[in-house]
Amino acid sequence: MSEVMTEDEPDLVIETVEDLFDAVRSEDFVLRIALLKQISAEPEAALSFGKLHDLDIVDELVHQGYQSCGVTYLKALMVALAAFESDPRALEFLKKIFSASERPDIVDLAARLLAKSAGLSTILPEMRVMLNQDNSEKHARAAARVFAARQELFPTSAAERLRLVLLTPPTTPLDPPFGAADLQSKADWRRELEGTFAVEARLRLESLGEPSAALLVELWPHLSEDTQAWVLLWATPVAPLRLLPTLEQVLKAEVAPLTVQLAAIEAVPLLGGAASLLQPLLTRFLVSERAVPLRAAALRSGAPVTVAQLEECLAQDDSPAVRIEAMRLLATLAGEAALETFLGLLQADDWETRSAAADALAQLPAEPVIAAVRPLVFHEVEGIRVAAANVLIAHGDDIWLEDTFLS
Repeated sequence: MSEVMTEDEPDLVIETVEDLFDAVRSEDFVLRIALLKQISAEPEAALSFGKLHDLDIVDELVHQGYQSCGVTYLKALMVALAAFESDPRALEFLKKIFSASERPDIVDLAARLLAKSAGLSTILPEMRVMLNQDNSEKHARAAARVFAARQELFPTSAAERLRLVLLTPPTTPLDPPFGAADLQSKADWRRELEGTFAVEARLRLESLGEPSAALLVELWPHLSEDTQAWVLLWATPVAPLRLLPTLEQVLKAEVAPLTVQLAAIEAVPLLGGAASLLQPLLTRFLVSERAVPLRAAALRSGAPVTVAQLEECLAQDDSPAVRIEAMRLLATLAGEAALETFLGLLQADDWETRSAAADALAQLPAEPVIAAVRPLVFHEVEGIRVAAANVLIAHGDDIWLEDTFLS
């Protein structure tokens, strides 16, 4: 170790252990950074200078690392210490920095340096604790990167294997690769689905398709409401026949969480050809006083209804969400016969109902609609005039509007 030969960094000449310690303790920040880079490149040369007052360069760097210092200096110091990869003092320092730091960039750097360390096997218990804990997401992810980089130290328990799968990118080569065999640890999947890394667990299960749907049906009684709702909406189109009994159970239940019932209703059309088996069960939700979303979803998902039921719904239900779905169906079932109903709703107080009525009128034959709607463009309420104009435009009556208002 003699000189740093760059234009941007100072000339650095180290001939004695005193020179080495003076430089590493210098108030000149640029000089100290240059020295750390040189130590990283030639760690054995730095050690060969021996000790000063019973301290060698590793002792000094570890001491400085525990003191208050800037992030840039700490990172350079960590890289320098990592160069002494067979020295337990350096490994212990990196382990402690990894565990204690709250800065993601420091944790990430420590993980990358530890992954390259020859002594990593000596701190495996601590790394496993970091991998399996749920209190710090950044530490768990960083620990996963360490294990993924060192396949020979791969975790052996099913829980550790699953955590590693969840916290490494799908492109990371794992041995063995993630697959259906990983679905055997049901208790571990249950834990992860309800834990810190629930999103990652869902994404990994989705990547396996139908085998995951089978696992989720088995876990169903033990899942939270939010997870059950996700299961119904994701797994139903993937494995419709497997989900059919679960959907039926939820739809028939006298008492069930609102989010789960709503997901079950919305999942019925996702059954494809089997949807007709459960659509009759949706009828009871049309008169549900429990929540508007259930009534609207039942209409949207194909609950069997008559024209009379839809007109009664429009007359009695003041929820725009329900009215929108009812009008959409009424336009299909009743056609022109529902013209007067839609004209009345086109003059509703809320814009959502007016907009839905305009959409419904746009589906009916043009001639009777145009004749009935033209007078409404002169209505005293601006919102009604706009809705009427939109209906006429949808039926190609633009020229009449131009002649009426622009000539």
